[in-house]
Amino acid sequence: MKNAVLGFLKELLDLAKCQREALRNERVEDALDLQEKRRAVADRIQKVDISSLKGGLFDNSGEKISDTAENISCNIRDLLTEILSVDREITAAIRGEMDSTLGKLSAVNKLKKGFCKPLSWDKTGKRVSVSI
Repeated sequence: MKNAVLGFLKELLDLAKCQREALRNERVEDALDLQEKRRAVADRIQKVDISSLKGGLFDNSGEKISDTAENISCNIRDLLTEILSVDREITAAIRGEMDSTLGKLSAVNKLKKGFCKPLSWDKTGKRVSVSI
């Protein structure tokens, strides 16, 4: 159980890296599936029974925390730091795609407005002049 949290965090990091790669390759459905898997791992981390760790590596009732506990704490911190870094990359990629989509929609909206303007006919009534 003591290493369960580390194992879950490593799994979470692996899933985050796969999700980042899926987004880089424009596989949005895969990225969404991986997000659900990440959520499931996070739920399992939440269910780790803290009371089962009492008297073990994380028991700080004594004066000094064991070296092993310090190592595990450092490993947890390092994993969390890396997970957050990958998440920032994922967020930036999604934000970039959203901005790109918004720009495209704005261009379509301008075209739509241009084509919805009243049409003007020339004096002979044969030619249509459309301005955008």
